[in-house]
Amino acid sequence: MAAVRAVGGGVACAHLRHLDTREDLADELNLTEDEREEILAAGSLTRLGGLTNGMCIITGVDLAVQNHSSADDTVLFTILVDPSDGFSRRVLNIRRGKWTGPEIIREIKQCYADFGGMFIVENNAAQAYIHQFIATDTAIPVVPFTTGRNKADPSFGIESLATELANAKWIIPKRTTRGEGLHKEVGEWIRELLFYDPREHTGDAVMSSWFAREGARRFVDN
Repeated sequence: MAAVRAVGGGVACAHLRHLDTREDLADELNLTEDEREEILAAGSLTRLGGLTNGMCIITGVDLAVQNHSSADDTVLFTILVDPSDGFSRRVLNIRRGKWTGPEIIREIKQCYADFGGMFIVENNAAQAYIHQFIATDTAIPVVPFTTGRNKADPSFGIESLATELANAKWIIPKRTTRGEGLHKEVGEWIRELLFYDPREHTGDAVMSSWFAREGARRFVDN
């Protein structure tokens, strides 16, 4: 289970609730053997019968359209929200990179092919560009999200992630495919949570996970 505490504005994670492998996720969804083999082979949940009881897949997208070495990363943070498990947020995938606009669009299309669901993207000029090109040849749902004072809101802002982690609402993959340690991107997300400071730049993975969580709160939670 999770024990998380806010320390000086940061989010310090002590113990996290884990799914050790993708096999654990397949087991928890009670899939048939054929469905289980499909998810283990391709990672796709969109065509499987395991999405039941109002489950929803949401990807938060923190955009950075420059790809030079000092630029921020674009991060796609995908979660499965499960109302039957207390509206838990299961981390399915984290993609990050210093991508150009066309590369971001390609990554979003691939993420949608892998997991389906909806995409929550900050409402700015970059989002408008991405939405324009996504909408021309796909039916991928891209939902704009406006960041303002809500980012610092104690109930719904970045620091409210700590409350959800403390309440064991997040299920986080623990091991790599070799069975050792944390996935690299999961470890980076946790590092960003640990060193979060509202007075400084918010980590890209933290922002994208917050967008995904806000999508869950808006469209799934009740």
